[in-house]
Amino acid sequence: MRKPGIGRHLRQMRRNWDRRARENARYYVATGQQNWSDQEFYQAGEAELSDHILNDLGNICQGKDPKSMTVLEVGCGAGRVTAPLARFFGEVHAVDISRHMVRHA
Repeated sequence: MRKPGIGRHLRQMRRNWDRRARENARYYVATGQQNWSDQEFYQAGEAELSDHILNDLGNICQGKDPKSMTVLEVGCGAGRVTAPLARFFGEVHAVDISRHMVRHA
């Protein structure tokens, strides 16, 4: 059952993330620096993949070939991790509450 007011909170969250995406999407996705070059931004995504996904492949893949798997990335932001996921897994679907972030991705 839906809690009262959840729709209002979701709309506010979407507006906030859309504003951030228009202002400086990469910074709000990864606040380590204000201005990211393409290379730096996507290298940070590669590191994220390595640190949080590849080190636990046994549990994630359960013996399956990653190229045969479909991954859903929830909260993809500006796509920093989406591209590395797409190179490693067979298929990647990425969603975000902010349509402006998805455009960046």
